[in-house]
Amino acid sequence: MSHLTCCIDIDSIKNLTNNRSLWSVPSGGEAACLLFGADTQDDGFWYEIRAFGYGIPGTNWQVREGFVATLEDLAEILWGYEYRDIDGILYHVPFGMIGSQGLHTNEVYDWCIKHRGKVLPIKGEERKTTPMNFTKLDPYPGSEKPFPGGGIQLIKLDINYYKNKFYSKLKANPGDHGSDCSAYTLAAYDYYGVRNWPIPGTKIVHTRLTTYEADSNEFVEKSDVSE
Repeated sequence: MSHLTCCIDIDSIKNLTNNRSLWSVPSGGEAACLLFGADTQDDGFWYEIRAFGYGIPGTNWQVREGFVATLEDLAEILWGYEYRDIDGILYHVPFGMIGSQGLHTNEVYDWCIKHRGKVLPIKGEERKTTPMNFTKLDPYPGSEKPFPGGGIQLIKLDINYYKNKFYSKLKANPGDHGSDCSAYTLAAYDYYGVRNWPIPGTKIVHTRLTTYEADSNEFVEKSDVSE
């Protein structure tokens, strides 16, 4: 991951890799869907597309990552490219999240409205009582100009919560500098409810409890299944 510059045990990274070709999706029906996260910078946008498996704990694989100068370029990568597994099965990128703070805030909001239903803007915060809160924005910040379509939903995200989840898998220090993209993608996974999806060919649905348990600082996840 080119935008992840922290010191990480290389062997721990190798243990998480496989032999997929560039930009391909895991085969064998392992992947439920693709989700993305994008981090807004002054000169462009870092992004990551990640494949997520069914159920709990949500095994996932990075499919593509990089940097683009414009949101139009990002849209082409997300929705103009065909992502397939080795058997040729096509996977779309139905949803993701993008950081909205910085020099491009209104541009990001306009892009989210243009692609409403596919992306939500994020405001990252260091510590919150819950990992994810929601607020409706209207009008534009610092203006009386209304948003088209009656406003836009903004997600206020505890960025440390999701960074810790990501870095713990890599055995890295969550205080090290790195991209927010993977944290945003994990948040998209929680929001999109992929762990609720039935495994193809079965009636098994993994339970997802949508409440947040403050004592453990976790979304409550049960391994029970229903048929």
